Amino acid sequence: PDEADGTMAPFVARVHPEDRDRVLREFAPARRLGGGYRSEFRVLLADGRERWLLGVGEGVAGPGGAVRVVGYNADITARREAERDALLLRVFADRANDLLSLIDVATGRYVFVNAAYAAAVG
Repeated sequence: PDEADGTMAPFVARVHPEDRDRVLREFAPARRLGGGYRSEFRVLLADGRERWLLGVGEGVAGPGGAVRVVGYNADITARREAERDALLLRVFADRANDLLSLIDVATGRYVFVNAAYAAAVG
């Protein structure tokens, strides 16, 4: 809040350098009336930590007809970390030589089988 100067500069400065160009491209349509954006990106906090945000917004008419972007940013770090962990687990399980499967006990259906299981059982 104390960095707000009415421009995007303080926000853009916090966007992770690897995400910055993409975020600016995705944001550009919202600078037109009725244009919108939706973007997932990383930001760097003042203490050096990295967080994931989901940004959603739309260009609306402001005072004097100027287009203003109204939207929100939501912290989705926990979701992104869970997705990463699930991917790592899947990669690990698929590389295992042991037969691994996960069955939903309520339905009796397979939820997951690794490559070794699929090769052995079909």
